[in-house]
Amino acid sequence: MKKKIIVYLRGGIGNQLFMYATARALSLKNDAELVVDDWSGFVSDKVYNRSFELKNFKIQARSVSKFEILFFLFYRLNNRIFKSPIKLSKNFFRMQILTETEEKYLPELKDITLKNFNWLYGLWQSPKYFENYKEILFKELMPPEPISQKFLEIGKKMISEESVAVGIRMYEEMALGKISEEYPKIKSSLEINNVLNKIKNEIPNAKFYIFCTKNFKFLDELKLPKNSIKITAENGFADTVNTLWLLSQCKHHVATNSSLYWWGAWLSNYKHYKSKQLIFAHKKFFNKNGIPENWITF
Repeated sequence: MKKKIIVYLRGGIGNQLFMYATARALSLKNDAELVVDDWSGFVSDKVYNRSFELKNFKIQARSVSKFEILFFLFYRLNNRIFKSPIKLSKNFFRMQILTETEEKYLPELKDITLKNFNWLYGLWQSPKYFENYKEILFKELMPPEPISQKFLEIGKKMISEESVAVGIRMYEEMALGKISEEYPKIKSSLEINNVLNKIKNEIPNAKFYIFCTKNFKFLDELKLPKNSIKITAENGFADTVNTLWLLSQCKHHVATNSSLYWWGAWLSNYKHYKSKQLIFAHKKFFNKNGIPENWITF
């Protein structure tokens, strides 16, 4: 009987990509079948209404069956009742449950001996989990070329310029517009402008593209050239997968604390691997080991 890994997916597209990438790496290393739970983490998401978005990518996995889901639901119910301690690896009947215990890279995950039936539960937001399978994941997780002419035209410009994606996360989806203490604070306009000045000094012909969900007033505080373009839903760029495709076309990146902007920067290396790239990233990413060594933190 071939081993299988079922990965519990939840959150937005960036989180889903981290979970899939980590599970895919484990499946390749252990010659195991990969299964995605594209139901459990979304059916109960009444606050943010996230949905399964990896169907748009060339993922190498099948969807979970109802029978397989029942096993995991029973495990979670048992945990609620008996409140058993969280461990990286836990056996439950004939299953092995692999759970992220800390928001940092857990190297012992790579060396765990898999059982026939394994569940992977956590965010796993570190590239160290899948660094040995980058070339495979570049191909599987590169977003498809958009059908929309608006996205295509912007993308063609980005690929031919010294394009800079400036990803601004505002956390407006949080309840009452407040940021929970567990989330790092938004970078100030002063901090972001310092990074922008460094890029302008090093790349005089840089063309800036500002990515954000809305045209917040905060964006007006950024010292950008007049020909900069805002990539927001209000300006006709609402599709998440297409937005990720645009991010991947940009050569240089300034990424605040967002897994979407992280993946845009990471995937852009597939397009621009022959070029020198400047990638600045929020130094307090959710995972303590979430930033690649060749990126610059700020």
